[in-house]
Amino acid sequence: MIDRAARRRRFVLGLALLGAFPLAGLLRPFLGSLVPGCSFRVITGRPCIFCGLTRALASAWHGDVTGAFGLNPLWGLAALAVMATGLAALRDAAQGTDHLSGLARVWDQRSWVIIGALALATLARVLLG
Repeated sequence: MIDRAARRRRFVLGLALLGAFPLAGLLRPFLGSLVPGCSFRVITGRPCIFCGLTRALASAWHGDVTGAFGLNPLWGLAALAVMATGLAALRDAAQGTDHLSGLARVWDQRSWVIIGALALATLARVLLG
């Protein structure tokens, strides 16, 4: 069981994560001008594996799933990860459970594999265009 302060933090985290989708949808008209560009792309001139992800989520929020895949094919995985984490945080807040710690342990065990895979994918995208 987690304490009352942790429950409040999980509640805020859950709302923030699940609120990312409607926020991206609201910001869709301004994503090209207000949201800063990818620093990786600025430095290398090539897109990283996350380029277009916010615009893809905004497109999916508006029902344009085909357009979302065109902007970034990983949008579905990103959306699933954000939703699962947000729902786990809200469940922890409501029930006093500690599911997010379990997610953190998984991340600790596999973080270097994930980081390495992302680095390789980014390198491949840079080299292959």
